[in-house]
Amino acid sequence: MKGFRRAELRTRAERGADRGARQALEILRRAAGRRVPVDTGRLAASARIVTEGKTGSLGYTAPYAAHQHARMERRGAGYLAGPARDAAVRRQMAQALAAALRRELK
Repeated sequence: MKGFRRAELRTRAERGADRGARQALEILRRAAGRRVPVDTGRLAASARIVTEGKTGSLGYTAPYAAHQHARMERRGAGYLAGPARDAAVRRQMAQALAAALRRELK
């Protein structure tokens, strides 16, 4: 019975980590979205979050996304790196992850 309980807790923790990672990346997507240049809105609309287990990534699929990001980085205004380094955004991301884990493990 003890083994079943551990397996159940592990499954719930993994589910919480998955949800938390997705929520944390959604916070990063919103923060980055405030910095994405908007001419047509196509770049911002191309944001994609991919999660797999406890890891995930945020990227932009517009054909010119990498070029635009590099151009802004040279000016010190990258739309992904800036928010990822911001302490307030990182704190919100950590809180979202912790909350998802707490909800799942109640």
